[in-house]
Amino acid sequence: LDLSEDRPVAILSGNAISHQLLALAAQMVGVPYCPISPPYSLVARDFGKLDHCLDLLTPGLVFADDGQLFAHALERANGYGAELLHGEAVGCGIAMAMRYSNQLGLCPGQDVERADRLLTALGLKTWVSQLAGGPYRAEELLSHMSHDKKARAGKLTLILSHGIGQAFIHRDADPAPLGEFLRRDAIFAK
Repeated sequence: LDLSEDRPVAILSGNAISHQLLALAAQMVGVPYCPISPPYSLVARDFGKLDHCLDLLTPGLVFADDGQLFAHALERANGYGAELLHGEAVGCGIAMAMRYSNQLGLCPGQDVERADRLLTALGLKTWVSQLAGGPYRAEELLSHMSHDKKARAGKLTLILSHGIGQAFIHRDADPAPLGEFLRRDAIFAK
């Protein structure tokens, strides 16, 4: 990673363990980091404030702790039941975002496999069919995702990845290919 005083870490995450771990790691290696207010990327209709922050920082790494959109859809489909914990949904959501990025030709397969191995080593399920509280139907997940606070005019805003440590904001995602991905992903498991 190209991290330095001139290329700090930007953190797009709420108060979470992953946010704190990354902040501590940056401190330990002497790389500046900057948490950016989550509403700048999650709630705002205009991403001007987020764009301004990123222009000022010129980050070498943008960390977005957002398997959230996928996770929220899974949790809503589960009726927020006790069978599926939020962290489990987020872990699966991260894996799904990596696989979807790969399907779009944005993320190398070896990075998807590496992320899957890491999440699995942490005891998290990475495939929808492995999660408790299912079955989770693709149409229901897509419906929940389209009602997420980041969705605008029928288009979704996703956090996708160009590879490990290379998350980015993908605005105006087309629901059709995402729905097809969800249908395949809900059926298959490693």
